[in-house]
Amino acid sequence: MKTAHLSRIDTFKMYRDVAAEGGTWDDMTEKYRQATNATVSDNSIYQRISGQIKDLKNELSARGLSDEQVAEQIPSLKRKTAVRTSNKAEEISEVLNFLQQIGQM
Repeated sequence: MKTAHLSRIDTFKMYRDVAAEGGTWDDMTEKYRQATNATVSDNSIYQRISGQIKDLKNELSARGLSDEQVAEQIPSLKRKTAVRTSNKAEEISEVLNFLQQIGQM
């Protein structure tokens, strides 16, 4: 099955829809994969889309929009890893406790 490519405007519309739904980059890559039948890695899809979004943000900034206005026009998607980072302190604490138990600290 041949992979289709979305135009920049279609990709951007999809991106805004996912952001409006409170979606994550995982949601965006999955939706893009479904729309295009892409067989490349999630990271490749992420790089493609995030590059387009970055270019668009830069263009809006160059046209005089403030960072706040750009953020309103192009909301950020959440990264799934953000959930894991909330556990980072707990995980580090567990490692430190382990090191203390084995006498390494």
